[in-house]
Amino acid sequence: MIAGLLMHYTIATSWTLLFYLLYPRIGFLRKNKIVSGVIYGAFVWVMMTLVIVPLTSVPKSPFNATSAIIGMVILMFMIGIPNAFRAPRYYER
Repeated sequence: MIAGLLMHYTIATSWTLLFYLLYPRIGFLRKNKIVSGVIYGAFVWVMMTLVIVPLTSVPKSPFNATSAIIGMVILMFMIGIPNAFRAPRYYER
């Protein structure tokens, strides 16, 4: 359980680091914080669902649109939007 929790936070931290590395290089991320956060959250969901998880030994489950939407919204509000609001403050220093 502890290993799973550590892996979860490592992955979330990695996605956050990627956003902070991309922020000064991609002008779109600086234009509208909400839109860029939502798009980044959706990007994280797509990458995790279609690339990262299939590379693991996690058994595949049938696609469920409701679960997919819930998962994407969670990543938008927990990774995308917070990073979009924190990154400008970090780079102002």
